[in-house]
Amino acid sequence: MEPETICCYYSPVHSTGGVMPQQSKYSDQQFEALMTRIIEVLEQEQANRDLSLMVLGNVITRILQHQVREEDREMMAQQFAQVLVKSVSQ
Repeated sequence: MEPETICCYYSPVHSTGGVMPQQSKYSDQQFEALMTRIIEVLEQEQANRDLSLMVLGNVITRILQHQVREEDREMMAQQFAQVLVKSVSQ
């Protein structure tokens, strides 16, 4: 199994303060469709902010535990957290 790297679709690094798309092997259509489906499920379940964040956090944990080698998990979680903090700080 090859080491994995974290890939986030948007990063808040554009000089205008907006988000700038990163290179991705996924199409905009594929990304938007999946994100829309996830948001729709949260809305259909009337999940409030806390429940939504708990569920999404557990999904991320599950992905890291099942799709990332054990020795790479902490580094990838730290990278993900750094990108998340940057994305909400803009």
